Amino acid sequence: MRVKKFLPLATLVAGAVVSLGAVTPSAAYIPKVKLKGDTNGVAKSASVVANGKTVKSKDAVDANSLPQSKTLRTGKLPNGMTYYVQYNPTPAKRAFIWLSVNAGSIQEDDDQRGFAHLLEHLAFNGTKNFSGNGVIDVIEKSGMTFGGDLNAYTSFDETVYQLTIPTDDPENFRQGMQIVDDWANQRILNDSMDVVNERGVVLGEWRTRLPDTASQRFQDENFARIFGKDSRYKDRFPIGLPEQLKTAEASKLIRYYQDWYRPDNMAIIVVGDFNVDSIEKDVKARFGTNPGPKNPRQFKRPEIAKQNKTVVHLVKDKVPNPVFELQWPALAQPKNKEAAVKLEIVENILFPFLQRSFVEMTKIERRPIAQGVINPQAGFARPLGRNYRLATAAHPDSVMYGASVMIAELERVAQHGIPAEELEQAKKAVLRRYEQIVDGSDAVNSRQLAQLYSQNFLTGQGLLISPEERLSIARKVLAKLTAKDIAAVAKTWQNDKGRIVTISIPLFSTLRFVEEKQVLAMMDSVAKVKHSPETFLAAKNKGHKSGEVDGLGKVAAAPGKIVSGETLAGSDVKVWNLSNGSRVVYKYNPVHSDEVIMHAFSLGGHTQLADSLFYSSGRLVAMLMTASGGFGDMNRDDLDKKAATTGLRDFKVALNAFDEEVVVKGSPRELEMLFQLMHHQFVDPSVDTLALQEWRRAGFGSLAMSQGDQIAAQLSGGNRRLAPPQAVNVPFMNIDQAMNVYKQRFGNAADFTFYIIGAAPEAEVMQFVEKYIANIPGDPSAPKETLKDLKVRPPTGGNSSESEHPRFAAEQSQLSLNFFNNLPNPTEQPDSFRIDRQRLGVVSMVLTRRLRNKLREEMAVTYGTGASIAFYNIPDPRMYVAISLMTDPSVMDTSKKVIWEEIEEFQKSGPTAEELEMAKAVRFRSLQNAQLSNSWWITQFTNAQMNGLPLEYALRIDSPEFTSAEIAETAKKYMSKRSYQQVVYKPTKETLKKAKEDEEKKKSEVGKDTTDESKKKDGA
Repeated sequence: MRVKKFLPLATLVAGAVVSLGAVTPSAAYIPKVKLKGDTNGVAKSASVVANGKTVKSKDAVDANSLPQSKTLRTGKLPNGMTYYVQYNPTPAKRAFIWLSVNAGSIQEDDDQRGFAHLLEHLAFNGTKNFSGNGVIDVIEKSGMTFGGDLNAYTSFDETVYQLTIPTDDPENFRQGMQIVDDWANQRILNDSMDVVNERGVVLGEWRTRLPDTASQRFQDENFARIFGKDSRYKDRFPIGLPEQLKTAEASKLIRYYQDWYRPDNMAIIVVGDFNVDSIEKDVKARFGTNPGPKNPRQFKRPEIAKQNKTVVHLVKDKVPNPVFELQWPALAQPKNKEAAVKLEIVENILFPFLQRSFVEMTKIERRPIAQGVINPQAGFARPLGRNYRLATAAHPDSVMYGASVMIAELERVAQHGIPAEELEQAKKAVLRRYEQIVDGSDAVNSRQLAQLYSQNFLTGQGLLISPEERLSIARKVLAKLTAKDIAAVAKTWQNDKGRIVTISIPLFSTLRFVEEKQVLAMMDSVAKVKHSPETFLAAKNKGHKSGEVDGLGKVAAAPGKIVSGETLAGSDVKVWNLSNGSRVVYKYNPVHSDEVIMHAFSLGGHTQLADSLFYSSGRLVAMLMTASGGFGDMNRDDLDKKAATTGLRDFKVALNAFDEEVVVKGSPRELEMLFQLMHHQFVDPSVDTLALQEWRRAGFGSLAMSQGDQIAAQLSGGNRRLAPPQAVNVPFMNIDQAMNVYKQRFGNAADFTFYIIGAAPEAEVMQFVEKYIANIPGDPSAPKETLKDLKVRPPTGGNSSESEHPRFAAEQSQLSLNFFNNLPNPTEQPDSFRIDRQRLGVVSMVLTRRLRNKLREEMAVTYGTGASIAFYNIPDPRMYVAISLMTDPSVMDTSKKVIWEEIEEFQKSGPTAEELEMAKAVRFRSLQNAQLSNSWWITQFTNAQMNGLPLEYALRIDSPEFTSAEIAETAKKYMSKRSYQQVVYKPTKETLKKAKEDEEKKKSEVGKDTTDESKKKDGA
């Protein structure tokens, strides 16, 4: 079930999707395709869609006018089923096969509440051609994973099945197509025992999503406000009713299946690296022959009435902060392509502009709001459509004032548009993004395209046009775009019809509760006032002199030199040693043609700092630099403007426990700018006093930690040096101390390796390396830092405990079982270090599969469980295996016993030959496409450096042949009863008592209702 948060300070229900790992549909673009000869091209007589009609592409329509990529085949089969077949090269050797069903929980009958979702679960439990766990077995034996590559979600309005399968093995691909064929053609098995077993799993999912009582009440009330008290949507939440799920019958599921899984109600989507002609032929043969029912059941989707006036909801409940939220209907996507792109562009200029203004409001003294958001959002039920939404988390005494300031800024734009200078800057930024889409379209993931086609079928939304056509239209639109165009969309907030205001006030707040007439009067007053064209942002920045936005400043020092270099054996990886003592590792990777990553990495980290610096300025300086830093005369606002019109996509400075890093990610089209940014970040970093003050007030959200630091903090045994950064220290940051720490940690380039991976030509990279990296100050004679041992050791001995916690409902209990250990010393035993990590990966994979099959599939006591593996450094390499389980308290002891029995059996006998083959296949498939990723290579190299291993270690991606005995021995060694912690969390006695009282009250009310009904009948 997907649940969105409107604001970090106020959790409101904004979605309802039940999933093994829900995928949120998002906009995507059809890629520019580099055809491989004629095999993947479209035959000249292929059917395509133009202006809503199926036509022949041969001489019938000018190819440039087609609304789709030439490699997309789409249309309707004779039985009414829609299909989309698309060649796409990324990821290589993969096909995404999706089945979109235009039916969800809203179609359920009164005796089927939750059955749309239950049927989705049963689709993985066996079909006519793949009984038992056959569907999952096909996926896992092909090297793919259940949950990652085999998934589905159910919402109010739709059910979507998602399968990813390799295409380099024809049999795997055939089986994948057959699985989806079975789902679509009434071959999901609904055996009574399967239903009984799976309903326990679905109840396990329901159990994991149980909110506390106050949140449940708030959710129910919010749904009633949005849908209306009598709406069918309010009563068809996809997870269903637990009392109906507990007694689910096969006959009711079959009725739903036959009613709604029919050809005219479904679309088959196949996107990936394959021959389009043969797959389209296969799709037509498989999915076009089922005639469907003779008299299909009709369903009229309920409308959600929109009021002809502004509706105001005033809520006083257990919410953490006062929140004001205004929603109004968004403009519908036009059918005309140019108009649709124009609306897309205007929204991409208007809302970011206003959002920047709202962020600025949070930075000034006596700020009117604590936080403000404005954005378009999709409705979580189809009749709701899209909305525009403005929300503010205000100070307790200024809800109305904060809202009025934000709405006034929106109305200002409605009257005047945005300033000419801002508009021109925004137009450049938008154009650059469209150019980036074209440049990187060959790396668009097939999953994005499958999402686009699924939503196009289900909702009619999404432009099926190529990036080149989109760019061409965007250039025409931007050339004519004016401030009036921006103002026209901003004015939509004034429309009374469908406008909803929700004000939430904490239950025990002393704030005087506002009245509806005050809210309406405030908005009416703002709309009638003639506002000055000068924006909040402009007024604030009066007298502020921007830095040079067109360039990043000059390089002060003379260029350095590459003094030596080598190519790592058996690879295309180049290593250059520079005159300032630093090192560059370069790998040309053209897979993503519009991406290059530069990653400066050095060992050391904040553990090197003195306590006096660590607990204040030193611990926080890198976070400040990422959020607010600039360099030279260029402040952060200027830097952000520069980034918006270039290919800069990511910038990060990190001071972790045992390393420091600077990351710059962007387009090779602006390669020199990326090198300039990296150079200046070392040579003349700056944070002005104003930026520091703003960060002190608003920078608490920037207190992030690296993944390795998060794990280390969790498992450090309370070591303060590895504890998360404390927000309480932010106000006390001293800028001089902070910058001294920064220069200490980042001041010697000789201590850094600069990794450069991506589609940047070697000649250009070498030129800019000498110009910008080799002249960063460095002292090659300075001694290399050694990692500081904090003397944190893995826990010893078995430690089991139970704990009551008020956040657990009466139906919830959770097990957390963790095993800890050291890994072999990588510098002394590099082969043992590598092999043990790989063996532990097999342990995790196979044990997860066994626990899932036993506890989920066989016993049906949980929604999910597994044995995850993580590696981290403190600073020596460690590992831990984490097993977690949520189930009903009544079966926790049994479940815990089964987990230990499975572990002991695995340690005794190891995996079967079949399980070893499965693990090998999964590793092969994960590496098959991982090597195409720039980020993956960065991680490989930095991990090798962190563990003191030569770079060649990162190139070793072979899969040794492991025996069952070796894996069993590894499980014994690393999952020992001498080094584990086990905690069972249970509901409190008060929670159990209250649940019992509520149940008895409910029974008595049901009995009373029955008696009253009998009296009525007798009287009649």
